[in-house]
Amino acid sequence: MRVGIFGGTFDPIHCGHLSLAEQAKKLAHLDQVLFITSVLPPHKTYTTHANFLDRHAMVALALAGQKNFIPSSLEFERSGKSYSVDTIRHFRETLPPDSALFFLIGLDAFVDISAWKEHNRLLNLCDFLVFSRPGFEGSQLYEKLPAEWVGQIHDGFHFSPRPGARKHGVFCINSLQNPLSATVIRDRIKHGKSIQDMVPPAVEEYIGKTGLYR
Repeated sequence: MRVGIFGGTFDPIHCGHLSLAEQAKKLAHLDQVLFITSVLPPHKTYTTHANFLDRHAMVALALAGQKNFIPSSLEFERSGKSYSVDTIRHFRETLPPDSALFFLIGLDAFVDISAWKEHNRLLNLCDFLVFSRPGFEGSQLYEKLPAEWVGQIHDGFHFSPRPGARKHGVFCINSLQNPLSATVIRDRIKHGKSIQDMVPPAVEEYIGKTGLYR
């Protein structure tokens, strides 16, 4: 099994998230991508705009009919904040031992990984697929990452088998520059503007029916 782990607040999930997951699936030959809705992200300085149940419902609607994209409510079952290391450990312990795990993340979030809980242990658990984001330069990786991470950065993809216990790698993907953001979408809803083609139709309908973000 080659499994992608894609966590986020998804407030709301949008077409940029789906494009990122689709590209990761294709380039890393993933069998599944797990979309994990965060409950209390430890590095956010604000509370989410929609509650967990609404956010997770939108994720499930967005992934309907996508057999390789799976919504997960794993973090809802835990108390306290949603730490990535705990989520990755869960799948490392519950999936078959020879499974390959790939953590999907944007460059804007990844450059702050030294502030994450047990960040020094993460490269023993999974590979990282780091997607470029508008306004963030790849050089920031070398400026902000801990020294032990810098040596594991790879440009592009080279998933050759490496036997035995090893540290995993950081694979940078620069081919996706999607300007969509949940902040922009929420702002458009607040001002009565259309979000058509920014979110899946089922998500747009859900937001309209529930009055979220108005």
